[in-house]
Amino acid sequence: QTINFYNINDLLYFVDLPGYGYAKVSESVKEKWGKMVEKYFKMSKQLKMVFLLVDIRHAPSENDRIMYDWIVYHGYQPVIIATKLDKIKRSQKDKQIKNIK
Repeated sequence: QTINFYNINDLLYFVDLPGYGYAKVSESVKEKWGKMVEKYFKMSKQLKMVFLLVDIRHAPSENDRIMYDWIVYHGYQPVIIATKLDKIKRSQKDKQIKNIK
């Protein structure tokens, strides 16, 4: 995995960092990703906002909670984005959003 930079209309960059969730990779690869992400957080002078994507189908995982705390520790208030809304029943939406909050 890599850090991917997307130029948005020459106004800003959206930076996509490797995920930690359900990737089917070894623990050593996940550890390398973690070091890469940590280095980016510490070295980036332009970082202004952090989005944390979570799968709405599941309660926040231990990794989600750790990542949230880690982001806050580094001085950012992450914007939580619930993904996969199209994969759950409408009747479950409010319950799952409450779980995430």
